[in-house]
Amino acid sequence: MLEFDEQKTLPSVNIPVLVVAGRHDRMTCPEASDRLAELLPNSIETSIDSGHLGFWEQSAEVAQLLTEFAERCVTVDQAARKDAEIGLRGVTPTVQPNS
Repeated sequence: MLEFDEQKTLPSVNIPVLVVAGRHDRMTCPEASDRLAELLPNSIETSIDSGHLGFWEQSAEVAQLLTEFAERCVTVDQAARKDAEIGLRGVTPTVQPNS
């Protein structure tokens, strides 16, 4: 597992990603989370007051972070769809004559 390295593929991840780090995590250093957030083009990085098992240690805080992140993703997606619809309304379809 120590040789597993996906850093080259992370920039091609085109979905939103929430990177949650535990401020007292002794197994995953903060620089690892920083690096993930740096390489993922659509990431949001945050930290919580926990160790390595932050999802268990601070479950209410993590649930709130996930809820906020999901709501933000939905809002961004809805805005993108609206922008796409507006853009399409101004386009007149071009019909090519049959040859």
